[in-house]
Amino acid sequence: MSDWISTKDKSPDEDEAVWLRCDGGELSKDIMFVGCCSYADEGWYWCNSYGNFWWDPKKQRWECDTEADDDYAPTHWMKLPNPPEAS
Repeated sequence: MSDWISTKDKSPDEDEAVWLRCDGGELSKDIMFVGCCSYADEGWYWCNSYGNFWWDPKKQRWECDTEADDDYAPTHWMKLPNPPEAS
């Protein structure tokens, strides 16, 4: 499975919760978290959800509350899978 998209090629929709992958650099540890790309007065930021995300059935996508920070520099992102239907 390789649905990862380079952040150089394309960004996710604004405020849509997605998997983000950051290169660990010198630490040699790749970091992955659920976050989004959001616009603030200063420009575009990558954001970390710290695990606070949910499915919005009206928008048919994942949403999240986030902390925007210019320290996040993901190299790739991937859409989260849709949840299963409630039984």
